[in-house]
Amino acid sequence: MLKKLRFWLGLGLTSFFLFLLFYRTDFSEIGAALRQAQYWLLAPAVAVYFLTMVMRSWRWAWLLRPLGRFSFSELFAVLILGYTINNLLPLRLGELGRAYLVGRGHGTSKMAALGTIALERVWDGLTLLLFILVVSFILPLDGWLQDSARLMGLLLGLLFVAFLALASSPRLEEVILGLTRRLLPGSLGERVAGYARSFMVGLEDLRRPRDLAVVLFLSVLVWLGEALVFAVVAQAFSLQVSFSVLLLTMAVANLVTVLPSSQGGIGPFEWAGKTVLVLFGAAGPTAAAYVIVLHATFMVPLTLLGLLYLAWRHIDLGELTAPSPEAALGLEETHPEDLDCP
Repeated sequence: MLKKLRFWLGLGLTSFFLFLLFYRTDFSEIGAALRQAQYWLLAPAVAVYFLTMVMRSWRWAWLLRPLGRFSFSELFAVLILGYTINNLLPLRLGELGRAYLVGRGHGTSKMAALGTIALERVWDGLTLLLFILVVSFILPLDGWLQDSARLMGLLLGLLFVAFLALASSPRLEEVILGLTRRLLPGSLGERVAGYARSFMVGLEDLRRPRDLAVVLFLSVLVWLGEALVFAVVAQAFSLQVSFSVLLLTMAVANLVTVLPSSQGGIGPFEWAGKTVLVLFGAAGPTAAAYVIVLHATFMVPLTLLGLLYLAWRHIDLGELTAPSPEAALGLEETHPEDLDCP
Protein backbone atom coordinates (compact mmCIF):
# COMPACT_ATOMS: atom_id res chain seq x y z
CA MET A 1 0.00 0.00 0.00
CA LEU A 2 2.79 2.42 0.97
CA LYS A 3 4.73 1.52 -2.16
CA LYS A 4 1.74 2.31 -4.38
CA LEU A 5 1.16 5.57 -2.52
CA ARG A 6 4.77 6.64 -3.07
CA PHE A 7 4.51 5.71 -6.75
CA TRP A 8 1.41 7.83 -7.33
CA LEU A 9 2.84 10.67 -5.27
CA GLY A 10 6.00 10.61 -7.37
CA LEU A 11 4.06 10.47 -10.62
CA GLY A 12 1.82 13.30 -9.47
CA LEU A 13 4.76 15.54 -8.54
CA THR A 14 6.51 14.76 -11.81
CA SER A 15 3.38 15.73 -13.77
CA PHE A 16 3.01 18.89 -11.68
CA PHE A 17 6.58 20.04 -12.33
CA LEU A 18 6.32 19.24 -16.04
CA PHE A 19 3.17 21.37 -16.14
CA LEU A 20 5.12 24.22 -14.51
CA LEU A 21 7.96 23.70 -16.99
CA PHE A 22 5.71 24.15 -20.02
CA TYR A 23 3.20 26.59 -18.53
CA ARG A 24 2.88 29.67 -20.75
CA THR A 25 5.76 28.44 -22.91
CA ASP A 26 5.53 28.64 -26.69
CA PHE A 27 6.08 25.10 -28.00
CA SER A 28 7.00 26.38 -31.44
CA GLU A 29 9.87 28.36 -29.89
CA ILE A 30 11.00 25.28 -27.98
CA GLY A 31 10.96 23.37 -31.26
CA ALA A 32 13.01 26.10 -32.94
CA ALA A 33 15.59 25.98 -30.15
CA LEU A 34 15.77 22.19 -30.47
CA ARG A 35 16.25 22.41 -34.26
CA GLN A 36 19.03 24.98 -34.00
CA ALA A 37 21.06 23.14 -31.34
CA GLN A 38 24.53 21.83 -32.25
CA TYR A 39 24.07 18.22 -31.25
CA TRP A 40 27.62 17.18 -32.05
CA LEU A 41 28.62 18.87 -28.78
CA LEU A 42 26.68 16.21 -26.88
CA ALA A 43 29.45 13.69 -27.60
CA PRO A 44 32.09 15.45 -25.44
CA ALA A 45 29.38 16.16 -22.84
CA VAL A 46 28.64 12.44 -22.56
CA ALA A 47 32.36 11.67 -22.35
CA VAL A 48 32.77 14.13 -19.45
CA TYR A 49 29.73 12.66 -17.71
CA PHE A 50 31.16 9.14 -17.83
CA LEU A 51 34.39 10.55 -16.42
CA THR A 52 32.37 11.80 -13.43
CA MET A 53 31.02 8.27 -13.04
CA VAL A 54 34.62 7.03 -12.86
CA MET A 55 35.28 9.53 -10.06
CA ARG A 56 32.06 8.46 -8.31
CA SER A 57 33.31 4.88 -8.40
CA TRP A 58 36.60 5.89 -6.80
CA ARG A 59 34.76 7.86 -4.13
CA TRP A 60 32.47 4.93 -3.36
CA ALA A 61 35.55 2.69 -3.03
CA TRP A 62 36.82 5.01 -0.29
CA LEU A 63 33.48 4.96 1.49
CA LEU A 64 33.42 1.15 1.30
CA ARG A 65 36.87 0.74 2.85
CA PRO A 66 35.45 -0.36 6.24
CA LEU A 67 33.76 -3.26 4.44
CA GLY A 68 36.74 -4.39 2.36
CA ARG A 69 38.55 -3.71 -0.89
CA PHE A 70 36.55 -3.56 -4.11
CA SER A 71 37.88 -3.38 -7.64
CA PHE A 72 37.21 -0.26 -9.66
CA SER A 73 35.65 -2.17 -12.57
CA GLU A 74 33.24 -3.91 -10.21
CA LEU A 75 32.09 -0.71 -8.51
CA PHE A 76 31.79 1.11 -11.83
CA ALA A 77 29.51 -1.63 -13.15
CA VAL A 78 27.39 -1.65 -9.97
CA LEU A 79 27.15 2.16 -10.06
CA ILE A 80 26.00 2.13 -13.69
CA LEU A 81 23.39 -0.51 -12.86
CA GLY A 82 22.14 1.49 -9.88
CA TYR A 83 21.74 4.64 -11.93
CA THR A 84 20.08 2.65 -14.72
CA ILE A 85 17.49 1.33 -12.26
CA ASN A 86 16.89 4.86 -10.96
CA ASN A 87 16.36 6.04 -14.54
CA LEU A 88 13.94 3.23 -15.39
CA LEU A 89 11.95 2.90 -12.18
CA PRO A 90 10.57 5.30 -9.56
CA LEU A 91 11.35 5.48 -5.83
CA ARG A 92 15.17 5.41 -6.34
CA LEU A 93 15.24 1.62 -6.25
CA GLY A 94 18.73 1.75 -7.72
CA GLU A 95 20.15 2.57 -4.29
CA LEU A 96 18.77 -0.71 -2.94
CA GLY A 97 20.02 -2.46 -6.07
CA ARG A 98 23.56 -1.22 -5.47
CA ALA A 99 23.53 -2.37 -1.85
CA TYR A 100 22.08 -5.72 -2.92
CA LEU A 101 24.78 -6.27 -5.56
CA VAL A 102 27.66 -5.36 -3.27
CA GLY A 103 26.28 -7.55 -0.49
CA ARG A 104 25.75 -10.55 -2.71
CA GLY A 105 29.03 -10.11 -4.53
CA HIS A 106 31.22 -9.99 -1.41
CA GLY A 107 29.23 -11.64 1.34
CA THR A 108 29.13 -8.33 3.21
CA SER A 109 26.18 -6.73 4.96
CA LYS A 110 23.78 -5.10 2.54
CA MET A 111 22.70 -2.72 5.29
CA ALA A 112 26.30 -1.60 5.76
CA ALA A 113 26.60 -1.04 2.00
CA LEU A 114 23.39 0.97 2.15
CA GLY A 115 24.96 3.07 4.89
CA THR A 116 27.82 4.03 2.55
CA ILE A 117 25.29 5.01 -0.13
CA ALA A 118 23.37 7.17 2.35
CA LEU A 119 26.65 8.84 3.32
CA GLU A 120 27.47 9.34 -0.36
CA ARG A 121 24.18 11.19 -0.88
CA VAL A 122 24.85 13.44 2.10
CA TRP A 123 28.27 14.31 0.67
CA ASP A 124 26.62 15.15 -2.66
CA GLY A 125 24.14 17.47 -1.00
CA LEU A 126 26.77 19.23 1.11
CA THR A 127 29.03 19.71 -1.93
CA LEU A 128 26.20 21.24 -3.95
CA LEU A 129 25.38 23.57 -1.06
CA LEU A 130 29.05 24.55 -0.93
CA PHE A 131 28.82 25.54 -4.61
CA ILE A 132 25.71 27.62 -3.91
CA LEU A 133 27.59 29.36 -1.09
CA VAL A 134 30.50 30.18 -3.43
CA VAL A 135 28.14 31.43 -6.15
CA SER A 136 26.31 33.62 -3.62
CA PHE A 137 29.44 35.82 -3.44
CA ILE A 138 29.27 36.33 -7.23
CA LEU A 139 25.56 36.43 -8.09
CA PRO A 140 22.64 38.09 -6.32
CA LEU A 141 20.41 35.27 -5.09
CA ASP A 142 16.67 35.74 -4.70
CA GLY A 143 15.09 35.19 -1.30
CA TRP A 144 13.57 31.81 -2.19
CA LEU A 145 16.95 30.49 -3.34
CA GLN A 146 18.65 31.62 -0.16
CA ASP A 147 15.88 30.29 2.07
CA SER A 148 15.80 26.93 0.28
CA ALA A 149 19.59 26.57 0.46
CA ARG A 150 19.59 27.42 4.17
CA LEU A 151 16.86 24.89 4.91
CA MET A 152 18.58 22.17 2.90
CA GLY A 153 21.89 23.05 4.50
CA LEU A 154 20.38 22.78 7.97
CA LEU A 155 18.81 19.38 7.26
CA LEU A 156 21.89 17.91 5.56
CA GLY A 157 24.18 19.42 8.18
CA LEU A 158 22.18 17.84 10.98
CA LEU A 159 22.18 14.50 9.19
CA PHE A 160 25.93 14.68 8.62
CA VAL A 161 26.55 15.57 12.28
CA ALA A 162 24.33 12.65 13.34
CA PHE A 163 26.28 10.26 11.10
CA LEU A 164 29.57 11.67 12.39
CA ALA A 165 28.44 11.25 16.00
CA LEU A 166 27.38 7.64 15.40
CA ALA A 167 30.66 6.84 13.67
CA SER A 168 32.82 8.54 16.31
CA SER A 169 31.10 7.49 19.52
CA PRO A 170 30.80 3.77 20.29
CA ARG A 171 29.05 4.81 23.49
CA LEU A 172 26.30 6.65 21.58
CA GLU A 173 25.93 3.68 19.27
CA GLU A 174 25.44 1.33 22.21
CA VAL A 175 22.89 3.69 23.79
CA ILE A 176 20.83 3.74 20.59
CA LEU A 177 21.05 -0.02 20.17
CA GLY A 178 20.09 -0.52 23.82
CA LEU A 179 17.05 1.74 23.43
CA THR A 180 16.05 -0.19 20.32
CA ARG A 181 16.16 -3.47 22.20
CA ARG A 182 14.13 -2.06 25.09
CA LEU A 183 11.47 -0.32 22.99
CA LEU A 184 10.83 -3.22 20.61
CA PRO A 185 9.62 -6.56 21.92
CA GLY A 186 11.76 -9.68 22.11
CA SER A 187 13.47 -10.96 19.00
CA LEU A 188 12.21 -8.01 16.91
CA GLY A 189 14.30 -5.62 19.01
CA GLU A 190 17.38 -7.79 18.58
CA ARG A 191 16.88 -8.01 14.83
CA VAL A 192 16.35 -4.28 14.36
CA ALA A 193 19.36 -3.53 16.57
CA GLY A 194 21.43 -5.88 14.41
CA TYR A 195 20.30 -4.11 11.23
CA ALA A 196 21.08 -0.72 12.79
CA ARG A 197 24.56 -1.88 13.82
CA SER A 198 25.22 -3.09 10.27
CA PHE A 199 24.10 0.27 8.84
CA MET A 200 26.46 2.08 11.23
CA VAL A 201 29.38 0.00 9.99
CA GLY A 202 28.89 1.74 6.64
CA LEU A 203 29.54 5.09 8.35
CA GLU A 204 32.93 4.12 9.79
CA ASP A 205 34.79 6.00 7.06
CA LEU A 206 33.86 9.18 8.96
CA ARG A 207 36.32 8.20 11.70
CA ARG A 208 39.33 8.80 9.44
CA PRO A 209 40.22 12.47 8.73
CA ARG A 210 42.31 11.48 5.70
CA ASP A 211 39.38 9.62 4.18
CA LEU A 212 37.10 12.59 4.84
CA ALA A 213 39.48 14.85 2.93
CA VAL A 214 39.74 12.41 0.01
CA VAL A 215 35.96 11.96 -0.21
CA LEU A 216 35.39 15.73 -0.09
CA PHE A 217 37.99 16.27 -2.82
CA LEU A 218 36.43 13.59 -5.04
CA SER A 219 32.94 15.02 -4.39
CA VAL A 220 34.06 18.44 -5.58
CA LEU A 221 35.64 16.89 -8.68
CA VAL A 222 32.47 14.92 -9.44
CA TRP A 223 30.24 17.97 -9.35
CA LEU A 224 32.68 20.24 -11.16
CA GLY A 225 32.65 17.58 -13.89
CA GLU A 226 28.86 17.69 -14.02
CA ALA A 227 29.00 21.48 -14.15
CA LEU A 228 31.27 21.13 -17.18
CA VAL A 229 28.57 18.97 -18.83
CA PHE A 230 26.08 21.77 -18.16
CA ALA A 231 28.50 24.22 -19.80
CA VAL A 232 29.13 22.09 -22.90
CA VAL A 233 25.43 21.52 -23.54
CA ALA A 234 24.84 25.26 -22.97
CA GLN A 235 27.23 25.89 -25.85
CA ALA A 236 25.16 23.56 -28.01
CA PHE A 237 22.17 25.86 -27.43
CA SER A 238 24.20 29.11 -27.58
CA LEU A 239 22.94 29.84 -24.09
CA GLN A 240 24.48 33.15 -23.07
CA VAL A 241 24.89 32.76 -19.32
CA SER A 242 27.99 32.72 -17.14
CA PHE A 243 29.57 29.60 -15.67
CA SER A 244 28.49 30.83 -12.24
CA VAL A 245 24.86 30.71 -13.37
CA LEU A 246 25.35 27.20 -14.75
CA LEU A 247 27.00 26.12 -11.49
CA LEU A 248 24.01 27.45 -9.57
CA THR A 249 21.61 25.79 -12.04
CA MET A 250 23.35 22.45 -11.58
CA ALA A 251 23.29 22.69 -7.79
CA VAL A 252 19.62 23.69 -7.55
CA ALA A 253 18.41 21.21 -10.19
CA ASN A 254 20.14 18.30 -8.49
CA LEU A 255 19.11 19.27 -4.96
CA VAL A 256 15.47 19.51 -6.07
CA THR A 257 15.57 15.88 -7.25
CA VAL A 258 15.45 14.75 -3.62
CA LEU A 259 11.70 15.39 -3.94
CA PRO A 260 9.62 12.27 -4.68
CA SER A 261 9.31 11.89 -8.43
CA SER A 262 9.15 9.27 -11.13
CA GLN A 263 12.07 7.87 -13.09
CA GLY A 264 15.34 9.80 -13.04
CA GLY A 265 13.96 12.87 -11.28
CA ILE A 266 12.13 13.87 -14.46
CA GLY A 267 10.09 16.99 -13.81
CA PRO A 268 11.75 18.59 -10.77
CA PHE A 269 15.14 18.66 -12.53
CA GLU A 270 13.80 20.39 -15.64
CA TRP A 271 11.62 22.85 -13.76
CA ALA A 272 14.36 23.90 -11.35
CA GLY A 273 16.95 24.22 -14.11
CA LYS A 274 14.71 26.38 -16.29
CA THR A 275 13.62 28.52 -13.33
CA VAL A 276 17.20 29.44 -12.37
CA LEU A 277 18.22 30.11 -15.97
CA VAL A 278 15.25 32.39 -16.63
CA LEU A 279 15.95 34.18 -13.37
CA PHE A 280 19.35 35.16 -14.76
CA GLY A 281 18.22 36.28 -18.17
CA ALA A 282 17.83 33.18 -20.36
CA ALA A 283 14.84 32.99 -22.70
CA GLY A 284 12.16 30.61 -21.38
CA PRO A 285 11.76 28.41 -24.51
CA THR A 286 15.53 28.07 -24.99
CA ALA A 287 16.03 27.26 -21.31
CA ALA A 288 13.27 24.63 -21.49
CA ALA A 289 14.78 23.01 -24.58
CA TYR A 290 18.21 23.10 -22.97
CA VAL A 291 17.24 21.36 -19.71
CA ILE A 292 15.28 18.67 -21.61
CA VAL A 293 18.25 17.79 -23.82
CA LEU A 294 20.66 18.14 -20.89
CA HIS A 295 18.71 15.65 -18.77
CA ALA A 296 18.52 13.26 -21.71
CA THR A 297 22.30 13.58 -22.09
CA PHE A 298 22.68 12.35 -18.53
CA MET A 299 20.05 9.63 -18.68
CA VAL A 300 19.98 8.02 -22.14
CA PRO A 301 23.63 6.93 -22.75
CA LEU A 302 24.06 5.68 -19.19
CA THR A 303 20.77 3.75 -19.27
CA LEU A 304 21.67 2.15 -22.60
CA LEU A 305 25.04 1.08 -21.19
CA GLY A 306 23.33 -0.36 -18.13
CA LEU A 307 20.84 -2.32 -20.24
CA LEU A 308 23.64 -3.65 -22.45
CA TYR A 309 25.54 -4.76 -19.37
CA LEU A 310 22.44 -6.51 -17.98
CA ALA A 311 22.00 -8.38 -21.28
CA TRP A 312 25.70 -9.25 -21.55
CA ARG A 313 25.92 -10.63 -18.02
CA HIS A 314 22.46 -12.25 -18.22
CA ILE A 315 21.33 -10.45 -15.07
CA ASP A 316 17.59 -10.29 -14.48
CA LEU A 317 16.49 -6.74 -13.71
CA GLY A 318 13.77 -8.20 -11.51
CA GLU A 319 16.43 -9.73 -9.27
CA LEU A 320 17.72 -6.24 -8.50
CA THR A 321 14.41 -4.40 -8.26
CA ALA A 322 12.02 -6.93 -6.78
CA PRO A 323 13.87 -9.04 -4.24
CA SER A 324 12.20 -9.48 -0.92
CA PRO A 325 12.56 -6.45 1.35
CA GLU A 326 14.81 -8.55 3.58
CA ALA A 327 17.09 -9.42 0.67
CA ALA A 328 17.18 -5.90 -0.72
CA LEU A 329 18.18 -4.35 2.59
CA GLY A 330 20.40 -7.12 3.78
CA LEU A 331 17.96 -8.26 6.44
CA GLU A 332 18.71 -11.89 5.83
CA GLU A 333 21.78 -14.04 5.67
CA THR A 334 23.92 -13.63 2.55
CA HIS A 335 23.98 -16.64 0.26
CA PRO A 336 27.39 -18.09 -0.60
CA GLU A 337 26.70 -17.98 -4.31
CA ASP A 338 27.82 -14.50 -5.40
CA LEU A 339 26.35 -12.45 -8.19
CA ASP A 340 29.07 -12.32 -10.82
CA CYS A 341 30.24 -8.73 -11.27
CA PRO A 342 33.53 -7.99 -12.98
